[in-house]
Amino acid sequence: MDFAATASWSVMTRSFCFMGAVQGTVLLSHADLFVHGFIHQAEPSVRLRSVHAADSRHPRMLLCTGYGFYPKQIRVMWLRNGNNVTSDVTSTEELSNGNWLYQIHSYLEFTPRSGGEISCVVEHASLTQPKVYDWVPLLLHRFVLKFEERI
Repeated sequence: MDFAATASWSVMTRSFCFMGAVQGTVLLSHADLFVHGFIHQAEPSVRLRSVHAADSRHPRMLLCTGYGFYPKQIRVMWLRNGNNVTSDVTSTEELSNGNWLYQIHSYLEFTPRSGGEISCVVEHASLTQPKVYDWVPLLLHRFVLKFEERI
């Protein structure tokens, strides 16, 4: 490898010591998180979907997944008709992706009822206020799409 290639590689990677405790190598794919050796915030990407609940007394389960966020601390909550839901909720701890970013999964078991609104709420340091993600049942979603096609 010639000097220019070596110099270019040293620009692409940088060894550092984060808060005197953790040593590692920063690759360009995550360089946007690092400025002068300090990690900045990364907003979580959130996906809310229905999943099959195996061996459950409830016919449905919703999954709210937050991924690609930093720092690690995050809060995921469920609302039913605007009220906080704590029963039938199971969540993972924040899981490391191995690239300084984290993910979390929260499950809500429920029995569908007409007129019920269910939302996943995410609070994170990268957000100025909590973000609310409303679940739209697939049947309703198909109806809305067909209605829009007619217009």
